[in-house]
Amino acid sequence: MIRVARILPRRNIRTASVRAAHATAEDHAHCAALLRQKDYDYWLTGLMMPAPARQAFYAVRSFNVETATILDSVRGNLMPGKLRMQWWRDAVHACFMEPHNLPQGYPVLACLADTVATHGLTRRWLDRSLDARERDLEVGQPESMEVRHGCARLALFLQCFCFEFVRCIPWA
Repeated sequence: MIRVARILPRRNIRTASVRAAHATAEDHAHCAALLRQKDYDYWLTGLMMPAPARQAFYAVRSFNVETATILDSVRGNLMPGKLRMQWWRDAVHACFMEPHNLPQGYPVLACLADTVATHGLTRRWLDRSLDARERDLEVGQPESMEVRHGCARLALFLQCFCFEFVRCIPWA
């Protein structure tokens, strides 16, 4: 049985901005350039969005690009891929628990932390995205990833547009 989740507009999305990571304009420009180079279709899609949602969209997509390159770069050697995935898990944890204590020099991470604070992204969807990437790293079947990872990305994008899920989606 499939239940459809209701989505409602979020009322006060700026309450968490006090603990924002304060990504710089250069960090946001880096995310846009990364998407322009590696995910051109989504970079064009982002140009049609309102400015606040565009920066959040680019941050989430840049996170996706960064984690996707892990699978592309390991070439059968799982240990470096697992280490990079663990680094991203720790970085996502820091975005929620210690946003003032993030590693410096990582523009995608700074923008993601800013988006988490500003738009109130749910950690669960970021974790599920990492879980899907890690499973594909171990199994080696990236074509199956889109089903698992796509739902998490959709939920994150909806949160960037100020929507929140009222009920949990059991099949996500």
